[in-house]
Amino acid sequence: MAAAATLTRATPPERLQFRLLGSFEVSDGHRPLALGGFKQQAVLVILVLSANEVVSADRLVDELWRKDPPRQATGSLQAYVSNLRRALDPGRAPREASGVLRTQGAGYLLAADPADIDAARFEQLAADGRVQLREGHPQAARVALADALTLWRGPALAEFRDESFAAGDAARLEELRIDALEARLAADLALGEHGAVVAELQRLVVDEPLREQLWAHLITALYRSGRQADALAAYERCRRTLVDRLGIEPNPALRQLQADVLAQAPSLDPAPATKAALGGGGAPARPQLPAPASLAYRDATQGLQVFPLQAAGDRISVGRGASADIRLSWDVRVSRLHAELQCGPDGWAVIDDGDSSNGSYLNGVRVRGRHALADGDELRFGETAMTFRLHAQSAAAETYLGTVPLREPD
Repeated sequence: MAAAATLTRATPPERLQFRLLGSFEVSDGHRPLALGGFKQQAVLVILVLSANEVVSADRLVDELWRKDPPRQATGSLQAYVSNLRRALDPGRAPREASGVLRTQGAGYLLAADPADIDAARFEQLAADGRVQLREGHPQAARVALADALTLWRGPALAEFRDESFAAGDAARLEELRIDALEARLAADLALGEHGAVVAELQRLVVDEPLREQLWAHLITALYRSGRQADALAAYERCRRTLVDRLGIEPNPALRQLQADVLAQAPSLDPAPATKAALGGGGAPARPQLPAPASLAYRDATQGLQVFPLQAAGDRISVGRGASADIRLSWDVRVSRLHAELQCGPDGWAVIDDGDSSNGSYLNGVRVRGRHALADGDELRFGETAMTFRLHAQSAAAETYLGTVPLREPD
């Protein structure tokens, strides 16, 4: 990292964040933008779903009004686009072309980096996780898949899911979400966490009773937890559900799984690497936690503060209140208890469960739920910027934030 004499205050990110995985939202890095009424937002949804591609004005009119457009439909569309440009590009001069929502020929194009669209980020992370799982790296798979799933805030395109222009994408994204969840659970099972996922799987098979892979995960988790009778009962519930609702028997893989449970087949045991992690018994051994880390930031007087993060399982709170471990009392945009940091088997993570008024940001993107941290990540709570450093990876650096020599703890 290049040496720097000071850690400057965070400035609003220039890139907009487009969120489809839940209620539709566009954020400027600080707060959601006001996007107008339903049809005006619908124009933007269509453009986001076709980001970086030209969408003709004729198609937009057809999608907005279907078979009964008003006579002034084109004029209304132009007004919606003009209003959206003011919302998305407020610093643009009156006659200056928008860099975000552009006119191209007889249509419009929304220019956006896929990394700024939560659905695109989700698909990339989920695909990466599935590749890691296929290649035998369940730990890396779980991290990628968990990060992908934390991007979801509710049903995809919640307000627009019944509209013809969004229904197909909403259904496709929901299917990918379940696929990612099944893959994450497969990674959990590969890591020997069968006991930890039983309750989650019991809820999921109620919500998604026709997903045979979820039933297979539940049966496997119950069997590995020493609950053979419960595993067989789960298979029977699955079979009754499929027969009653669809008139079909479970698929061959699920029927083979039942036979393996009855035979107590060795193939159902955890993989050798997982057995070693369990220490030869039924309870997981204490995980090998990462090396200590630090958060560096400037206080109200611009003095450098370095808060040591020891690799323990307790959560470290960030906030303005007196009970916060990292107290930012001078920052009025920080909530009383704003966010938390925690070190677990997967490494360090920042956690914001939605309690903060103004949000927490990781490398300019708002944190929703739990997000893994890497060496050099930039965090922002309110107006306070912080740099996360993982000492084991940074020990070769000459300076820490350009001012403090970096040393391993004694």
